[in-house]
Amino acid sequence: MHTLALRIQQFFNPLHPAPIEHWQGFAEKTQLRRFKKNEIVKKAGNTERYLSFVTEGIGGTFAYKEGHEVCLDISLENQFLSDYASFLQQQASPIFTLAIESLELYSIAYTDLQALYSASIGGVHLARAAAEALFIENQRRQLDLLTKSAEERYREIFEMYPEVLLRLPQKHIASYLGITPESLSRIRKSIARL
Repeated sequence: MHTLALRIQQFFNPLHPAPIEHWQGFAEKTQLRRFKKNEIVKKAGNTERYLSFVTEGIGGTFAYKEGHEVCLDISLENQFLSDYASFLQQQASPIFTLAIESLELYSIAYTDLQALYSASIGGVHLARAAAEALFIENQRRQLDLLTKSAEERYREIFEMYPEVLLRLPQKHIASYLGITPESLSRIRKSIARL
């Protein structure tokens, strides 16, 4: 569990440094869960019971629009995967989570996380770190969708996570960028010519 605590600490340290002991307590409350490629982690219409940390594979959060999957977010190794609003409110939502690749998660149940928060001031720091990290990431993505072209967003993903683009199905990349697979093909061809 110490390795897991270190991985979680590295995820949060840029935004909210905390001693390894805080993350060790978090890691000790987690349970290992594995999912096969294309297996549903949380069904649409259900309540999110876990906050999960990805240690292997890629997962995503999705919703349906006009009968088509829309990719809301992608979670890679050393990132969190959750229908976070459903988790916080403990209410059902239309969002589902999916193992895009075979997925290994360490998951903490809502009740265990609440107990951890209540146990010490360190728990409060954990809650703050999680909320801030997820808020910052969501706001960054919203700004990107509103202010950058699909090509600019694609280039950023390519620069930050070039190996991920090889691992993700085209339809998920296009959906994440808010474009059609055909538009993604045109962007890729345009970039390849440069």
